[in-house]
Amino acid sequence: MWYCDPAWWATLVSLGALPISYRALLNSRRATRSSVEDRVAQLATNTNEAFATYGIKTPYSQSPGIPKKDSKLFAAKSALLFHQINLLRLVFDNRDVLGNKARQSYANWATTVLDPWINADKQLVAALSMVRQTEDTFSPGFLAWLREVLLSLSEPDSATHSTKERQ
Repeated sequence: MWYCDPAWWATLVSLGALPISYRALLNSRRATRSSVEDRVAQLATNTNEAFATYGIKTPYSQSPGIPKKDSKLFAAKSALLFHQINLLRLVFDNRDVLGNKARQSYANWATTVLDPWINADKQLVAALSMVRQTEDTFSPGFLAWLREVLLSLSEPDSATHSTKERQ
């Protein structure tokens, strides 16, 4: 009988191990991609903070015409803004691991805390406007989600609206 032959059992076990190996490969690729994305975000953060540290006018201050005297403060504010956006990107990219409750908590925080903070400052609105215009370096899926939670990102004239008026 075939089931008495150990080679058949070895074949069956090997076939059973294939889906497990494939899943491990996918997890490994995701971990590698996540690690690279984190390193890229960290480098971008360090670069943005260097603009503030050295008082150099940032690329984001060129288009909205931030005066040279305000460039150090603008660099610090925009660095903090991008810290917040990178936090939201991390939540979005790991939404399957964090679950709906955590993702919704961050979405609510972005809408009720971060968005009003941005709208209270013309320079932050200008920096976010650049993200909207250039679509920056973020994935289209993340930008679509970000537009849902940061109402000021989805509205070009958000500087003239309060958060309550938009709800």
